[in-house]
Amino acid sequence: MGEKTPIASIRPPSYMNAHTLAAELDISESQVYSLVRSGVLPRPTKLSSGCARWSWHAVQIAIESMGETPANEDSDPFMQRISHAAKEAKDRRSAA
Repeated sequence: MGEKTPIASIRPPSYMNAHTLAAELDISESQVYSLVRSGVLPRPTKLSSGCARWSWHAVQIAIESMGETPANEDSDPFMQRISHAAKEAKDRRSAA
């Protein structure tokens, strides 16, 4: 039989740290924290001291809710980039 494709290459993990979330969204870790402070992304779940993880499902819901505003009404280039990066990530997973 052929080699098995690791699940991580098909979809992101269910819960991820800031580094993995930033990579999935193609943004920096500091931008992740900035989006959390501004309320665009959900706050992470604190699993223990020094261990916080974001639910990918909650992140997807937050990003998809951004799509309810027509793109031409959102003139903030930063927010347009986040929306575009999220769409690209979704398209990559759909194509796999």
